Amino acid sequence: MTTTKPTGKAGGVLKLHKHRILQPWQAYYALTYESKWKSQVDQEWKEITTEWVRNNPGQPLSKSRFEFGNAFIKEKYEAESTEMKEQVEEFHQNSLVKSSSEAVGAFQEYVLMIKKT
Repeated sequence: MTTTKPTGKAGGVLKLHKHRILQPWQAYYALTYESKWKSQVDQEWKEITTEWVRNNPGQPLSKSRFEFGNAFIKEKYEAESTEMKEQVEEFHQNSLVKSSSEAVGAFQEYVLMIKKT
């Protein structure tokens, strides 16, 4: 698998590097985020930021949207049924065999989307 690594320059060319193996929660993200969790994450993040601004005027958020989204997905993955975790593991194993450009691409899209918010 390959993934991109930033060069440190804004708008620079990304260098391709070998991709590390996805964590189970990342495979879970690839399987469920758009169809199951995106709207809930967006809503909860909006509530968190609104409350933070109200209670902490002029102070930066204690965590980023990226950190919040990752923690959210990890929590949901841990609470999933054994059946879903088996589906995730199957997807995870298939992604290892197929070099899962789809899973990596989905996770990269998530990272890019988070950076924009």
